[in-house]
Amino acid sequence: GDDVLNKIGRLPEADQHCASLAALTIQDALTNFMNKDK
Repeated sequence: GDDVLNKIGRLPEADQHCASLAALTIQDALTNFMNKDK
């Protein structure tokens, strides 16, 4: 999540938490997808 926030730059404080949750959700979804057939 922090890598994404660093790439897109500074967000208002109220938006940082939501952006971090979204990035973590996408990361988890991709990890689950990549490990699906293992």
